[in-house]
Amino acid sequence: MLGLVTALSLALVATPDPTTLSAIQPTPAVQSDTRILASIRETVAGTETGSVLAVLATGFSEDYAAFEQRMLARARTGTLDAAAMDSMAAEFASMMMTRHLSRVVEARTEDLVALSSVRLEMMKALQQGHAAACHEFVEAGLSPDRIAELGLGASHGLETLSRAVIALIAQPPRGVTHSEPPITAWETIGRRYAELGGNPAWVAALFGDRNYTGQSHGERCASAVLWETAVSEAAPEVRAYYISALYVAPQAPATVAPQPQGTQP
Repeated sequence: MLGLVTALSLALVATPDPTTLSAIQPTPAVQSDTRILASIRETVAGTETGSVLAVLATGFSEDYAAFEQRMLARARTGTLDAAAMDSMAAEFASMMMTRHLSRVVEARTEDLVALSSVRLEMMKALQQGHAAACHEFVEAGLSPDRIAELGLGASHGLETLSRAVIALIAQPPRGVTHSEPPITAWETIGRRYAELGGNPAWVAALFGDRNYTGQSHGERCASAVLWETAVSEAAPEVRAYYISALYVAPQAPATVAPQPQGTQP
């Protein structure tokens, strides 16, 4: 999941308007740092990801101030063009995501439940025309190439999910520990998954053979959506643990994975 989140944060950064960026290039008289920085902030605020950077600025004020100084240094040399701002913003967002991802793991139960719902809605959206991405998201996470292929249009919710994660890492550390649910909780999810029509082989492979290739993309996507649906019907503390586990490792620990028929793994 770390690779997925980092990739999403990179993909979030939209290209600023080149005409606006021209305003922050040094004039022959050389603008003051205050004026240049004000122009940088205006440009950033006008991008599609300005609200994301604003969240990071609030949550990590010292880091964001240092980020602005790096942009200011580039602007002084006249090299802060659209591509440079795009790259620097992506690097900053990625650094913050990587450094503070543990805040997702320690988030409050209600926040993780909300994130679980955003995740499921995104998968349902991907199911409509992006079946391969839909099941890959659950099985191994989306690669940067897959994210680039999809783009960040609102129709499939990648940006919504990424913004939700960023909002969590920007919160003060909560220090919440989410205890592993009893095996009976996973058995209940497994039974519900089977009742919904999920493929037992797919979910067994999810927590076992990561190179599973059975079924078509559409069938695997359907199984993935049904699995996440079954999880979404569990008690809040179970959902919170499941989501927090995804941000500790690429997948939830195999020791807590149920078989669809309800037997212990």
